[in-house]
Amino acid sequence: MCSFIAHARSDQSENWHTHELQAHLRKVAELAGHFAGNRGAIFARYAGLLHDLGKYQEAFQHYIRKVTGLERENAHLEDVENNRPNKIPHSTAGAKYAVENLDPFFGHLLAYLIAGHHAGLADWLDKGCLKQRLQKADDELAAALAGVASEPLPEHFLQLSDDELLEDLPTFFHENENGAAELHIWMRFLFSCLVDADFLDTEAFMNGYADAHAAKQAGFRPVFPDLAVLHQRYECYMADLSAKADRQSPLNQERHAVLQQCFQAACLDKSLFGLTVPTGGGKTLASLGFALKHSLAFDKKRIIYAIPFTSIIEQNANVFRQALGGEVVLEHHSNLETDEQKETARTRLATENWDAPLIVTTNVQLFESLFAARTSRCRKVHHIADSVVILDEAQQIPREFQKPITNMMRVLARDYGVTFVLCTATPP
Repeated sequence: MCSFIAHARSDQSENWHTHELQAHLRKVAELAGHFAGNRGAIFARYAGLLHDLGKYQEAFQHYIRKVTGLERENAHLEDVENNRPNKIPHSTAGAKYAVENLDPFFGHLLAYLIAGHHAGLADWLDKGCLKQRLQKADDELAAALAGVASEPLPEHFLQLSDDELLEDLPTFFHENENGAAELHIWMRFLFSCLVDADFLDTEAFMNGYADAHAAKQAGFRPVFPDLAVLHQRYECYMADLSAKADRQSPLNQERHAVLQQCFQAACLDKSLFGLTVPTGGGKTLASLGFALKHSLAFDKKRIIYAIPFTSIIEQNANVFRQALGGEVVLEHHSNLETDEQKETARTRLATENWDAPLIVTTNVQLFESLFAARTSRCRKVHHIADSVVILDEAQQIPREFQKPITNMMRVLARDYGVTFVLCTATPP
């Protein structure tokens, strides 16, 4: 049993397993940096390294052993629930450490991410604001550093470098006149990387796996075919449809023309496309063909269909399942969340972070995630980057939110590798 632990669990034989705190911090840092890639890997790695620094407090170590039942006198969970100790704050120590050891801009940026990894991104001035939390965190940080000092750790374990962070600033911030106004988007992206990495590493340990990669390899989380496989299935399905269709039909000729235009457009290195096709013109399959070919041509990671009405989501999802296979389409919308027969443990895990090649969702799910502060909403943001986003019935974007939404789309297209397709059968 290690001295400083991040989590604890008991197995079916009532044997206890502890998650070493140092190992958790390192794995979260590594995974968060991987998610961020060339858009701030070192920022994400620092956030991962510091996010649970407060768990080095002796008081927190006593707390986690009592609340989990790890200590034998508190091994009965019902007793623990009835006599739950007061919670020990632990998420502000790392934020305070970043502020004290880095340039104020870098330190406060990281502080938002670290302090919010459980409760969500805080405001600077508001109830429970970050400013107040940092002002009150001296004792929490001092207690955490005392714990760090008592454990044999590498000298560079908590070493932070302004120069490293300066070099790690994404190129899209250079000479960007709107950098300050667009900073929140990058912060949400980095926050998403941290939150998803933390959830995945904790989830893997709690289910008996060495790390998130091992959990996925074991099939704990769903593994989907890649987009190249989906493209092959699509071509086979469309060839079969063509063989059965009346090619002389005027309607089928128009559908074929639409499809060919989508295939041609997929080879264009652009980030905004429009597709206007009357109802019955094959828009759903044509847009899917565009998205698959464009993804393979420009290394996109996934396809996201955002639809304004839940009433037509299932209809579109069924079309995709017929073309690509039932196991590859991930639906995420309110109707599914209330239908226990349709939402399985497999899909529930995937909808938490959208780690799937084809997602069918609502405008609400998509845009609320991009503007959210809650961890559960923000978690999927880094998987929206480098994707093809198809906005079906795009004219239904609410007018009162059009300016922030279109500003967000512009930045995602320019800096985060997102290609948008605005689809409609009834243009305004």
